[in-house]
Amino acid sequence: MSLVGTEERHYVGEVGTEILVNCGCTITGATGTSLKIIKPDGSTATWTATISGTTHLTYTTITGDFNLAGEYILQAYLTINGWTGHGTVIVFTVYAVGDDEE
Repeated sequence: MSLVGTEERHYVGEVGTEILVNCGCTITGATGTSLKIIKPDGSTATWTATISGTTHLTYTTITGDFNLAGEYILQAYLTINGWTGHGTVIVFTVYAVGDDEE
């Protein structure tokens, strides 16, 4: 499982950022598709995702999604063919506005 776009820097307050998660297998027909998130302060969120193509989940950020700087932990979650569960953990960083240091 991989997250497209993690090579780019993302910042607190971004809205409209597309998160595209490659699940690594065909997920056509899956239900209950979501992205489970743990934010830098330990709070959790569930973002409702949609199937894109045959192997990806997609979600577009809204106000409040990237509200904290730091590491975000993401896992895809879905039900397919009698199996319900989480995908591989993906960690990405959201930076404070103005933090352009490498």
